[in-house]
Amino acid sequence: MYCWYEIDEDRYGIMLLDVVGHGIGASLISMSIRSLLHGLITRLADPVKVTRELNRHMRNLYRGETGMVPAYFTALYLVVDCKRKTIEYVNAGHPPGMALFGDGRFEMLSEGTIPLGILPAIEITKGVISYTDIDRVRLALYTDGLVEREGEPTLDSVENLKRFLLDHYWADNHTVIERTVAEYQAEGSLKDDVCLISMTISC
Repeated sequence: MYCWYEIDEDRYGIMLLDVVGHGIGASLISMSIRSLLHGLITRLADPVKVTRELNRHMRNLYRGETGMVPAYFTALYLVVDCKRKTIEYVNAGHPPGMALFGDGRFEMLSEGTIPLGILPAIEITKGVISYTDIDRVRLALYTDGLVEREGEPTLDSVENLKRFLLDHYWADNHTVIERTVAEYQAEGSLKDDVCLISMTISC
């Protein structure tokens, strides 16, 4: 599940999350989380605060009688601040997103914490990426269904995805998504549902 909201005239919040499991149970959890996101993101904004509140929500609502949590989810949440020219994010056990620049530079969005809902108290590290007026930043967020490929280590698959996205850096977002999914489907390696977000920062 993914969403993005305008927090104020300078900031935008974007989130991609993936509930562990399949079927009705996972869908109901996604719907419950989805109902909270607009208020959390526009009210708290900060990636650490939003992540901590989502962890608390999962612990409170999905705690079993034995004290065990029957469900958890991974998430990648970021705030783009056009005034400060920063991208602040927290990665909660999710595949690392990518920030790519026109000169070939890239940064993996890997700072953060463990998946949400597992522990009542979690340590959270916020990542910060800065850019300038002349930078054209491409952000790519995806679920593990895109990079978990049969017969290939996940780290190798992530590296191949990075190279593919750099090769298609100047394409528009719609084309990037179409070509990426087509490339991976052509190899017959997609075994799970896939979500891929491509966005370009031009502020």
